[in-house]
Amino acid sequence: MTTAIVVGGGIGGIVSALLLKRHYDNVLLVERAAVPGGLLRTSHTRDGLSFDFGTHFIATTGLDDLDELLFDFVNAEDWYEFDYLKAGHYHGGLLNGNSTFIDARSLPRQTYLEGLEQMLLATPSDETPVNLEQQLDDTYGVIFRTQLFTPVLQKLFGVEPQQLAPDAHLLFGLQRLLILSADASRELKNLPRYDQCIAFHQLDEGVNQASVFYPRHGGIGRWIDGLTEKLSAAGVEMLTGHFVQGVSHQNGQIDSITLDDGRHLDCDQLVWTVPPFLLAKAADLDVPMHAPQLRHTRLFHFIFDRPFTTDLHYLYVHDPAMSAFRVTLYSNVAGQDHDPEHGYHCTVEVLSDGKEDASLLSERIHNELIAMGLVSEDAVCRYINNEALAAGFPVLSQEFVAAGKQQADCLTRQLNNLHLLGKSSGSAFFMNDVLREVYDALNVA
Repeated sequence: MTTAIVVGGGIGGIVSALLLKRHYDNVLLVERAAVPGGLLRTSHTRDGLSFDFGTHFIATTGLDDLDELLFDFVNAEDWYEFDYLKAGHYHGGLLNGNSTFIDARSLPRQTYLEGLEQMLLATPSDETPVNLEQQLDDTYGVIFRTQLFTPVLQKLFGVEPQQLAPDAHLLFGLQRLLILSADASRELKNLPRYDQCIAFHQLDEGVNQASVFYPRHGGIGRWIDGLTEKLSAAGVEMLTGHFVQGVSHQNGQIDSITLDDGRHLDCDQLVWTVPPFLLAKAADLDVPMHAPQLRHTRLFHFIFDRPFTTDLHYLYVHDPAMSAFRVTLYSNVAGQDHDPEHGYHCTVEVLSDGKEDASLLSERIHNELIAMGLVSEDAVCRYINNEALAAGFPVLSQEFVAAGKQQADCLTRQLNNLHLLGKSSGSAFFMNDVLREVYDALNVA
């Protein structure tokens, strides 16, 4: 009898367990929280409205076998399906309903023209940049870096780009800018150098062929419920409310793990999807350590008595003058199917140092929704609630990212029957990237 153990019950861990069950007799999933799902969870009001832990829509991956595994229970009766989402952004005091990317044309004209010249003449180096500041300068020029990227990155991470690792901006969808006209941008994007940093001007242009889904009722947690049912049906044993306290290994081979309650579990294959330093500690292995600086994440949930004044599904708030980071407008996702008797609800995500009183911040966020033109001034707010996410968001500093990579390298060199995936691999930012990484690693396990 062979046994595989997955540590971490986020989407990466759940899919890992489903794939491993194709190859191993016994598969166990260990998750510290009381329920699996990570941030793909949902809270509910007494009236039946649902608020997700952030903006979470799910999309097909383009891999037929993986999509069947993920979406075989997703149907038109219970789920909305979109070719693309109506997404926008707010920056420079303006709401843009056609793109999530910052519009460089919002700058004073002379500043914009000088920055545009720098960007078009920039020549990114073939060598890896030492930090995000250098990467932004090499790609967009100093003017756009200082005027557009630095303010929003300071808002999100709390530090300057010089202190961040390369590609840290990708986590917040800041890889492109809106410049010039739609036609000129389209022509420039035919060149690979510019395609990576110039955005299309319309949401439906340049989209991939993925289908995007969202539940008609119950929030994105419905997807996790469906996948959890698949785990049970497949015979995966879920050990929620527990964590790995020890990992036993001999001559580079993991043979068992010990849980916090003292249970010893034999192990032929270990898949680790939570931060790698936890594995190093449990296995008593010496790896480089760097304590992360954490950003506080708080969600603010609102219900209003009338429709939002935009039809966007969600938007990024790139304006550094605003505390909000992202807004999800659930009622707009439902469209005409939404029941007005329930009111119109949204979630606002805020990243901060966590020092400000939550009630004062709630009032400010309410005012920001009005100022951004999402909620009318005479709309009555029926409900306000907020919740802090237990796990802080790590600042992707050079030191933190480098330590994570070194930890992963050390662990995979010393332990043979180990896969580091998801959060532990450090190579996949977005959910579909994590899903494809897991599939590539474990489908042939």
